[in-house]
Amino acid sequence: MYRTALETILGFEKTGDTLRVTPHAPASWSSYQITYQFGGSRWEITVQAAQRTAPGGRVTVDGAVSADGVINLVDDGRTHRVVVLAEAHALSPVPH
Repeated sequence: MYRTALETILGFEKTGDTLRVTPHAPASWSSYQITYQFGGSRWEITVQAAQRTAPGGRVTVDGAVSADGVINLVDDGRTHRVVVLAEAHALSPVPH
């Protein structure tokens, strides 16, 4: 159930040592946060609805823009901060 919610509603997609967040949360959520532990590193991920952003949204990792929206996970024992600015319409109910 936990994994289903992470993947389906919050859009958390982990493949190997990369992560992509493609939100499908309810439109009433203006933002949400995920804390993810990858080895000794902590990843604090904030997803925010934005009225104006690039098509597909924008992802920053520790302040640097990720050109392809992919979060490259590293196990360096540090805390990393990720901000995902999602198109406002991306935060909408999951189709049944």
